[in-house]
Amino acid sequence: LGLRLRGELGEQLRVARVQIGLSQAEVGRACGLSAAAVGRLERGDRESPGLVELAMVLAVTGLLMPIKPLAPEPAQ
Repeated sequence: LGLRLRGELGEQLRVARVQIGLSQAEVGRACGLSAAAVGRLERGDRESPGLVELAMVLAVTGLLMPIKPLAPEPAQ
């Protein structure tokens, strides 16, 4: 993930976690991560979170990341 995307994703994770009243440690326990790892995700410090790891954190915080096909390139 690019730096900007990691930062935006991390901010959304933090906001969602706070809104549902969970600590970083609680999210981490539910996902098999440390509180420090959740904090790094929230700050965008994790260069390449794994897809399964990211999906678990999103699920615990009530967020979705839909996957859509790329738009076809216009014909030339």
